[in-house]
Amino acid sequence: MSFFKGLKRVGQSTTQLKVKQATDSDESYGATGSLMNELSVLTYSEKSASEIYEVIRKRLMNGSSRLKNSHDSVVQVLKTLTLVEHLLYNGSKEFVLWMRRHQAYIEPLKEYRGNNDKDKSKVKQIRTLSGEIAKNLKDDNFLEQRRLGIIMFRSSISTPGRKSTDNSHLISRQLPANIADEEILPEFSSGLQTRSLDLQRRKSTKYSSDRVRLLATLAEEDDGT
Repeated sequence: MSFFKGLKRVGQSTTQLKVKQATDSDESYGATGSLMNELSVLTYSEKSASEIYEVIRKRLMNGSSRLKNSHDSVVQVLKTLTLVEHLLYNGSKEFVLWMRRHQAYIEPLKEYRGNNDKDKSKVKQIRTLSGEIAKNLKDDNFLEQRRLGIIMFRSSISTPGRKSTDNSHLISRQLPANIADEEILPEFSSGLQTRSLDLQRRKSTKYSSDRVRLLATLAEEDDGT
């Protein structure tokens, strides 16, 4: 880490650093599933959520304010949209409401441009992903079903006697059966292995009892502030 980068970290909260880690410009890997899940839990804390909003807002503004972007910016915007999508499905309702109030940061990205031929694939993914996010933010029913489906799936795989491949609980509610399956995620560098962003797919991540304990801790911290 350079001296100047070290100085930038001074005064930043742990939550801010985690969001920046998940949305940095390093294309060799994406944020781990555990990191994105931790951030989704942190959206339930008013204090932590405000810090998450601030970093995401700046990342999206940097992307939407330019007609052409550097390679690093392209990677950063793609990672930010990936995190936003994850938090929409797994984070708090407050995060969803915040994103709806700030759709203006998403809309320009549907016409996103890069200035390097090697970024064409990523630019296309940015346009597609931002379009999907914008559409989902306007479709209350779909977004609610998606969130409910993920909750039900996590509950089902923690139920004794039920296999993680059993989608009957989703079908009975007329939810898309593939909600519990692998989700298509953005492609990063060809030939580079990622941690949570496997070049094509990421398997759904199971929440553990640590999520419940962390939520309780965050609630106590908010009450004490």
